[in-house]
Amino acid sequence: LALLGLVFLISVLNPVIVVLLISGVLLNWHFLNQAKAFEVNQRNDIAPLERKMEYVTNTLSDSAYAKDIRLYRLLPFFIREFNALLNDLISRKDQSHQKQLNARIVAAGITFATEIATYFFLFQRVGKGMEIGDFLMYFFAIMAFSTTLRQIIDDITNIMNYTQCIDDVQKFLALEEFSHDG
Repeated sequence: LALLGLVFLISVLNPVIVVLLISGVLLNWHFLNQAKAFEVNQRNDIAPLERKMEYVTNTLSDSAYAKDIRLYRLLPFFIREFNALLNDLISRKDQSHQKQLNARIVAAGITFATEIATYFFLFQRVGKGMEIGDFLMYFFAIMAFSTTLRQIIDDITNIMNYTQCIDDVQKFLALEEFSHDG
């Protein structure tokens, strides 16, 4: 109800401000959600590589295999395999981190542009003779609305992420009877 009051109050100033704030938050959510989906896909691709790497590391560090590794001259094979897996893991994790960084940069740019446009409308009204009390009321209303929207989107995103984690665990454990799909 308070959110609707803020929408009404800001709309009195200029309805475009409400549209700008909502579209900015939704665009940020879209870009950050895409980066998160990419990270999840990468995590699924990385898991088998990490298991192979763990096997190679455990085999090389286990003294029970030392004699066989020396006898059959397997050390160069294991080292090549370890290096290939390590390079692949680093490359995939770098891609994921770069995607996250790019999404955050875009989101910050969108937020900055939205805030500039929003406060431009507000300061434009100040130039037309808005009183300081009205200015402060609109300023804090815009700030509260923007913060509330971001918090709502963050909460929805967290719920979606936790739901995805629970779904992944259910699929892994094959607990179909607990699935919320049917």
